[in-house]
Amino acid sequence: MKKRAAILGVSIFFLIAAVSGAWGDIATEKLVADFGWRGLFIGIFYNVLLPPIIAFHNDLPLQIALNPAIENPSIYTPLTFFIKILEPVYIILLILCGFYIILMSSSPKGRANAKSLLPRLFISMILVTLSPYVLKFLFNASQTLSEDILAFNPANINVFRETIILLTNEFATKTAISFEGGHLFFLIEFFLILGIFLMLALRYIILTIFAIMFPLAIFLYFFDNTKAIGRKMIEQTFLWSFSQAILALVFVTANISVDILAFKGTLLFLAGFTASVLFILTPICLFVIIRRFLP
Repeated sequence: MKKRAAILGVSIFFLIAAVSGAWGDIATEKLVADFGWRGLFIGIFYNVLLPPIIAFHNDLPLQIALNPAIENPSIYTPLTFFIKILEPVYIILLILCGFYIILMSSSPKGRANAKSLLPRLFISMILVTLSPYVLKFLFNASQTLSEDILAFNPANINVFRETIILLTNEFATKTAISFEGGHLFFLIEFFLILGIFLMLALRYIILTIFAIMFPLAIFLYFFDNTKAIGRKMIEQTFLWSFSQAILALVFVTANISVDILAFKGTLLFLAGFTASVLFILTPICLFVIIRRFLP
């Protein structure tokens, strides 16, 4: 009986040892595989995703100073289309206004309204005809101002790029330990990159749309019933155009501050994070604060 119990005990011992060894091998293999996947993910991020992200941040001054080209057929063709539509409309309105002044002499109020409308029609028609040149002047003025501001940027200082590099390093370090560890840094980096890119892309797209509709905006602005719509369209064209100067100011101010204060590590990250958020939100705040500046 004792012999059987001893044999049973030894069997159980070896069974437990064998199972523990098997589980240990599986756990080791899983750990190695998990570490390999994390290394592959980090390698892809560093070698595939990071280079274009860094290139984008290196080109931020060029992206800030970029404006739609009025000569581009995708802009110039619809722009001139609006002008060609509005020119005969102006001719008809001028003829009707002239007839009204001549034939409706019995209505002093009507004649006075027609006489006040006549010079507005002339001015509006001239501005609509010259709207491509007005837009060129506006875009050149905002671009020149932005480039003048960007010229003050310290050489080889780009806090936006350095912030992305810091976040990437933290992401890689934490991900090497566990996938979950790098999530926060990845999300922060993702939203900063996305926010800056969307602000620049949104500005370019909206400015292109308002540039195409600029003749129509001028036309609407010179009539009492549609003046509010035309004024808003013209104001938005001016604001979106000169918002690049605000972006340039945020960019240069952040870099000069970091250069003077010699921020490193955590302070550099905080400065870059704050500058990136300001870069994204400042133009939006500008549009909320500055309104109805045209008569």
